[in-house]
Amino acid sequence: MNDMYFTEEHQLFRKSLQDFLQKEVVPHIEKWESSGSIDRFIWEKFGGMGYFGLSTPESYDGLDLDLFYTIILLEELQKINSGGFAAAIWAHAYLAMTHLNKEANHEQKIKYLQPSVMGQKIGCLCVTEPFGGSDVAGIRTRAEKRGDSYILNGSKTFITNGVYCDYMIVAAKTTPDQGNKGMSLFIVDRTTEGVNVSKLDKLGWRASDTGEIAFDKIVIAVGADTNYFNNSQIEQHALPMKSVQESLQMRNRILECMEAALISESEEDREAYMTIVVVGGGPTGTEVSGALSEMKRYVLPKDYPELDFSKMAIHLLEASGKLLNGMSSKSSEAAERFLSDMGVKVNSSALVESFDGKTVTMKDGKQLKTHTLIWAAGIKGNPVKGIQPDNILPNGRVKTNLFNEVIGHPDIYAIGDIAFIEDPKLVKLPGVKCKHLKRSGGCGIYQTRPRTWQEWYCMWRFMPLLDKSWRPDQKGVLIKRIFEKIPAGYEKKLALNFEIIGKKSVIHDINFIEVLAGYIVQGFPCFISYAKPKRTLQMVFLNEKLLPFIESRNIKVLKEKLSSVLESCVKSSTNKMIIKDGKVSMMPRTYKSYNYNKGQ
Repeated sequence: MNDMYFTEEHQLFRKSLQDFLQKEVVPHIEKWESSGSIDRFIWEKFGGMGYFGLSTPESYDGLDLDLFYTIILLEELQKINSGGFAAAIWAHAYLAMTHLNKEANHEQKIKYLQPSVMGQKIGCLCVTEPFGGSDVAGIRTRAEKRGDSYILNGSKTFITNGVYCDYMIVAAKTTPDQGNKGMSLFIVDRTTEGVNVSKLDKLGWRASDTGEIAFDKIVIAVGADTNYFNNSQIEQHALPMKSVQESLQMRNRILECMEAALISESEEDREAYMTIVVVGGGPTGTEVSGALSEMKRYVLPKDYPELDFSKMAIHLLEASGKLLNGMSSKSSEAAERFLSDMGVKVNSSALVESFDGKTVTMKDGKQLKTHTLIWAAGIKGNPVKGIQPDNILPNGRVKTNLFNEVIGHPDIYAIGDIAFIEDPKLVKLPGVKCKHLKRSGGCGIYQTRPRTWQEWYCMWRFMPLLDKSWRPDQKGVLIKRIFEKIPAGYEKKLALNFEIIGKKSVIHDINFIEVLAGYIVQGFPCFISYAKPKRTLQMVFLNEKLLPFIESRNIKVLKEKLSSVLESCVKSSTNKMIIKDGKVSMMPRTYKSYNYNKGQ
């Protein structure tokens, strides 16, 4: 059978390999298995014999031999009574180097493939994860593109060569919405900042240094739980919906009530079974109410034709005075109008006090008979052990800075419902014109401004905690929403331009840096410009230039970069604006000059 696949050259190679293994490897196996580590010298000896370059092209120092040479290598490695050593060799030569041979570009092959062929660099393949094993489609590791770089977050486990490797071939999802087609492979140096490796203690194959690898930082994303506001009765009888299991429970309860309505002898009981009450007019309660109204209209009548669904009632109760309280009045009114059209009975001023499983009682004494109350009135963070108590709010959420870093805990980040960003500088977002802005375009606080500036905002008004020194006549900074020159992939309606009309040194103020960094981190496309006399404004896009320095929190380098960018604005500007001695005038001269130094 061997004659069908292995030529005389193959057999000669096999004999040479056997002799090499017996001489150079077998005498050390006991030591390597005992210590749990393979001496580095053997890798270079393997490379010197050409065993790592069997399938690598000659242009990258390989031998470019057929597949059967690799088969022979793997076969003979299994015969020397060290599964750990064999695993380490084939993880490098067959797993890591295969991807370098097939997918790496020329520069990457020069940097990683050639040294791998010679045994000077050791590689590993990082696929297996704690939650998904080797199911590639279930990978949770993410790589998010930031400018010219990728931010890698996730963890890998049972990675052969993970401890003493020089580089890693890491599988991560770059476009999660595409499922298993949204995968990419990354070459990551073992010494890269943010890569943390620990060795696993195994029962066998100890020569193989199976590792557990974590990329970047610790991220807390435990979500939230239902907040009943210490009302034990409601907690006992109401239906929450913070998990798939709870959603299934809600669905089953509704179907059980429909079944009970079919056999009810009393009209009153039947209507109680067919009444559903949703408490909480936020996004969750509003969406659930809409979904239930569609079930009432399109689904349930087909399943229960014997029931009169004109008698079915869906109530949405909210205590704050309006639906979607955190959104605009326009959104609130539209949601209420839509739900009413769908047959939902909305009460935006109803405070629920109790529910005993059959009757909902509100603070004003009104009652509703129902067997189904869905509670969507609030959430609380899941408890996280180890976080300083002062940084946990009464609702269980964790305080973070504007980078989502847990306060008091460097390198630990909280995201999602568990996080509470404690940064009052970012309370107000752009979009609503300043209340002091006159219809004519003038400012009602300190000076009349030309109409052409009516879309500009001052940081003092914009950021509530900044003092009056941040008025434009003091610091000389204006912010404007813009709709042009937005790079692809960014939301145009969120774009901001920070125009410096005063001293350039303002960009080194920590308040300015925090505000700018906060919006860049949140994904706002941010520009900067400088109003030089008699020149047109030249806006420079900041996100890709600054994001790496923001994420590294290197304030010194960030200041230097900002200075460089602003100088480029100064040199390339060509504007028709005149700023002299605190006075600003626009060209042509149809606009009045006005004095920013006058103040209120």
